[in-house]
Amino acid sequence: MSDTNNSNNQRLLGAYKNMIAYLHHVIDKAQGAKPEIRHALENAREKAVELGELTREEADKISDYIMRDLHDAADFIEKNRAEFKDWISLEADLIEDKILDSLPLLIDETRLALEQLQYRAETMGEWHTGEIVAPGLFSCVNCGKKLEMHSAGHIPPCAACGATVFKRVSSS
Repeated sequence: MSDTNNSNNQRLLGAYKNMIAYLHHVIDKAQGAKPEIRHALENAREKAVELGELTREEADKISDYIMRDLHDAADFIEKNRAEFKDWISLEADLIEDKILDSLPLLIDETRLALEQLQYRAETMGEWHTGEIVAPGLFSCVNCGKKLEMHSAGHIPPCAACGATVFKRVSSS
C-alpha cells in the first residue's frame, strides 16, 4: 500500500472515530432524553465537509458505515442484550455505562433512520475489505476464517484465502 493510500485510510478512520466521538457527546448531552442520532450524524457529516476534512462522498461513506454499525448493534441488542459487552469489546474510552444504558433509547431512532436508507440487498449484512468497521468478530464468507477487530479500523483481506467479504459473528 502506498504512503498516499495509507495516509488517506488513516484520515478516513480518524473521521469515523471523530463522528463516533461526536455521537457519544450528543448522548452525554441528552442526559436521559432521547438523542436525535440521525440528526447528530448529519451535523457531523456536514461539519466535516464544511471544514474541508472530507469530501461530500467521503463524508457520506463514513456516515453510511456508522449507520450500518448502529443498525447491526441495534439488531444484536434486540436479539441478545445480555451478551452485548462480549460482542462489541469497544475501546475503553468508548464503552461507558451511559452508552450501554442509552442504546435502547437509540434503537427506535436508529430504526427510523435506517428505513430511509436504501441498502443493496446483495450486500446486506456484509462487510468488505477496506471498509471501516466497529470492533467485533467477523467470519470470511469464502473460507470461514475468523477476523477479530479490537478497535475501529479498516477490514483487511482474509489472512487465509485473500477473500474480501465478511459477515459479523457473535462469538468465537
